Amino acid sequence: MKKSLLDITSERLKAYSAQAGLRHSDVRQTVLEKLCLLPQPFTTEELAQACEEDRISIGTIYNVLRLFVSAHIVHAIERQRGQRTKTLYEVEADNQVKMQMICEKCGRVSYFHDKAIERIIRARKYSNFNLQQFTLFVYGECKKCKQLKKTKNNL
Repeated sequence: MKKSLLDITSERLKAYSAQAGLRHSDVRQTVLEKLCLLPQPFTTEELAQACEEDRISIGTIYNVLRLFVSAHIVHAIERQRGQRTKTLYEVEADNQVKMQMICEKCGRVSYFHDKAIERIIRARKYSNFNLQQFTLFVYGECKKCKQLKKTKNNL
């Protein structure tokens, strides 16, 4: 039977907490449950909104996210749009391969999977490194932004 995302991440949190000498925290578990329900990727603000009814402060959410990044439960993705940098978070799953196309104009993220690219990367041997998962980001301009630019140029 396949484990749920919450089961996988809860096991990771328990293992990391035991290794780091941290006690179980109901607040961490609540944040973990909420972020597993969010559409991926998510922002700190979206997670804070999801945790509002549990009265978890934004400072606590930032601290828990930092811990979850260290525990490889989530990974942080820095997105640059113009002069602004935005941090998004995504839950990590075992042996996960993520391929994303990111529009540099509007920030839209589209997921895709290319088996040929995955085969090439997995077949590659890295000295002193054992590949477990990877994320590929492809930056460009989405179809909608390209169409909008074309429309503006025709005016």
